[in-house]
Amino acid sequence: MSCLDSMTDTIKAPVGLFIKMHSALVAKNYSTALNYCDAILDHEQENETIKSFQTLLKKKIEMIDEMTEYTDSSEFTSSESESETETDT
Repeated sequence: MSCLDSMTDTIKAPVGLFIKMHSALVAKNYSTALNYCDAILDHEQENETIKSFQTLLKKKIEMIDEMTEYTDSSEFTSSESESETETDT
C-alpha cells in the first residue's frame, strides 16, 4: 500500500466541505460552519478535530444568541425608561 492509498483511506469527506467550512469560519458565519461540520461528520464520524470544532461552534452560537437576547432586552428597557421620562415632563 502506498502513502497515497493510506491518505485516501483516511480522508472520506469531500475536500470541498472542509474548504467551505473554513470559508464560513473566516466570514464568521458560524451556523453555516456548523452545518459543514455536520456534513463532514456524516462521512467521518471519528474525526476528532471536526468534533471539537462542532462543540466550539455550538458554544459560540449559544453565546451570540445570549448576547443578542441581552442586547434586545437592554434596548427594550432603555426605550421604556426614555418614554417614562418624556411622559413625566
